[in-house]
Amino acid sequence: MKNRVTLPVTSALIAAVCFAVGSAAQAHVAAQSVPVAPSTPSTPLAFDGLWLGTTTGARPVDVILGVETKNGQLTAQGALPAFGSLGDAINGLAEKDGHLTGGFSAMVGSVKFDVTRVGDALDGVLLVTAPGTTNVIEMPLHLERTLDARVAKDARTWAGQLEAGGQSLVMGLSIAPNGADRWAGAIEIPAQHIKGLPLFVKRGADGVYSIRLPVPGNATIELHEEGADLRGEFSQATFKGPIVFVPHPAGTPLPAPGSRARSQDPKPPFPYTVLSQRVKHPLGHFLDGTLFLPDGASKEHPVPAVLLVTGSGPQDRDEALMGHRPFLVLADALARRGIAVLRCDDRGVGASTGSFASAVTEDFMSDAVVEFGTLSAIDGIDTARMGIIGHSEGGLVAPMAVVNMDDRSASAAIRAASPAFIVMMAGPGVDGDAILREQNKRIFLAAGLTEAEIAPAVAAHAAFLDAVKTGADTAVLRARARELVLAQLALSGADPAAIPAATLDAQVDAALKQAGSPWMKRFLVLDPAVALRKVKCPVLVLNGTLDTQVDAVQNVPPIEAALKVSGAPATIKVMPGFNHLFQHAETGAIDEYAKIDVTIDPEVLETIASWVLAQPPRPAAKPAVSK
Repeated sequence: MKNRVTLPVTSALIAAVCFAVGSAAQAHVAAQSVPVAPSTPSTPLAFDGLWLGTTTGARPVDVILGVETKNGQLTAQGALPAFGSLGDAINGLAEKDGHLTGGFSAMVGSVKFDVTRVGDALDGVLLVTAPGTTNVIEMPLHLERTLDARVAKDARTWAGQLEAGGQSLVMGLSIAPNGADRWAGAIEIPAQHIKGLPLFVKRGADGVYSIRLPVPGNATIELHEEGADLRGEFSQATFKGPIVFVPHPAGTPLPAPGSRARSQDPKPPFPYTVLSQRVKHPLGHFLDGTLFLPDGASKEHPVPAVLLVTGSGPQDRDEALMGHRPFLVLADALARRGIAVLRCDDRGVGASTGSFASAVTEDFMSDAVVEFGTLSAIDGIDTARMGIIGHSEGGLVAPMAVVNMDDRSASAAIRAASPAFIVMMAGPGVDGDAILREQNKRIFLAAGLTEAEIAPAVAAHAAFLDAVKTGADTAVLRARARELVLAQLALSGADPAAIPAATLDAQVDAALKQAGSPWMKRFLVLDPAVALRKVKCPVLVLNGTLDTQVDAVQNVPPIEAALKVSGAPATIKVMPGFNHLFQHAETGAIDEYAKIDVTIDPEVLETIASWVLAQPPRPAAKPAVSK
């Protein structure tokens, strides 16, 4: 299972912040290359500028404050991400006797500040009143003057892309000098509505930039210069991922997300023809795909062929995720060995039409059957040596499709082509409920957490799945979902008490939406053994020992047992050290996928190609007997 199953700990930024200081204050701040230090400001103008800092104490809170004077009148904008204040106007702003006071538009309780100017800093307190109480918590506060690095003098700008949890996040980074041995930074992440978020930036003697984002989850970026580029690692909570920033013109739109170049990306010369295929489903939608047809394939010299079936989640024909395109790499490798390959965008994805959101696994099986029929009608294809290769959920769809076609062929007067073999790449052997429970646990453990640490989150996840499976009422489902979100937030290092109510509600809503989808309801109870017990053609079963999404120990024995019942010839390989994408991995953690340059290990590609070429033609079907 891939994109359909989300990471239990958020790997994206938690807070979305849009922050800007008015043009007058920007000009005032940008013009200052040497810090000014009035000890007792006599005019409101002394507070003008962009200020960034934290409270001190057991639980530091990041604070951003932008102040400017317009026509003698003070105005200010502030962000307090941990309390849900995301770049709003400051309430009750006032300057008196050298003190600047005001309040943040926090979603939880009341948050006010009282600061004075001390040199090139603002010192004072943050006053927090929790909801339903009158107790005021005083938190010492220290803010330092910073710049809007996007428009500052001598600023440098870059663009980068982070692969996180199946999502590609394009980021814009600006860094500018801010006085002697000081630096200012700003980041933009359009997909998360983050624009001009000020950053904590330090530059070591070795030239390494240490950047911290003022959001929950301790989000950091460590970068070193490599020519004009910045290369390093993004980290937040338990997620870590590589990132490269390349120079980007300031003030211009950031590039759209794209796949980074990988060592296995197909390169010419190509010993095959690339053909577009548009498959019409009887229900009216179209499935758009690409066929790699090996050179020399013809009616006189037909070649074996395979249909590739993607895993869960909305997948394109390349099965693109985490900066990789597994199905493109697999198709290229097989076509170079003389095997024709058809792969299609999922319904409702890419150039395919139809509804993905309303589809269940049986619908994807129906699409695969129609695609297989189209492949069998192409000149140059040996219809007796055709098969299906399915990855993850595709390994569940493939046996279902084969059984469906065999049943239809047995009762048809005119026999259509049926698959001669199946390859299950990380296919499931148990129902979705069991997979998700084990997957949740394995992903946490691969992140370096202990059984004791993950116990509350695992229990909350199990309780939520129990409520979904038993059809609990809305109130119970929402309560279980909230308990799950809070447990996962606590495990990620975030303080649940500091998460805004609106943020919690949004995450609860997302969990309920996913659990309530038609696909999830069906997936939870769908038993792969039902189809596997009816499969008669040869099956290659491949799983990795470090697969945290479809655990080999949990899934391979039931697959083997079901195939023994069917009598199908089975070749089963549990491959040491491979993850869910069949990359050599260290832990199998999902955040490793993007870090590993190889998309599918050559050993796996060779295993699949050699096995497919070794399969005998499917025996000719006997004519149906009329009754």
